[in-house]
Amino acid sequence: MTELISQEDLIAAVDELSDDQLEAYVASGLIEPIESEDGPLFEPQDANRLTLFCFLQTMFLLDNEALKMVVSLIDQLHMVRTELSATLEMIDNEAPEVRDRMIARLAALQNRDTEDLAL
Repeated sequence: MTELISQEDLIAAVDELSDDQLEAYVASGLIEPIESEDGPLFEPQDANRLTLFCFLQTMFLLDNEALKMVVSLIDQLHMVRTELSATLEMIDNEAPEVRDRMIARLAALQNRDTEDLAL
């Protein structure tokens, strides 16, 4: 099981994070703490996400609504990359003739999409 992080330890771990910012991120749904008897607890990956949030807000002067949109797009892109990786692994595990046919079909679809963009 993953070791959870207290709010105090999380704020200490993320350089530019304040109590107010963390509360705003939680209120907007960007971060979801796990409620416990000892107060809110956070997953270790939340520290990475919060570091990204602070960076994006500092570098691009994003308000929380804009940050939510950017983070949503990043999450969607990450999901697509994960699905693509799984798809490529499935293709790689097929018999050579099936794999070659699938690769040829993908190349044909990419060519068609590129031609559509040129119109």
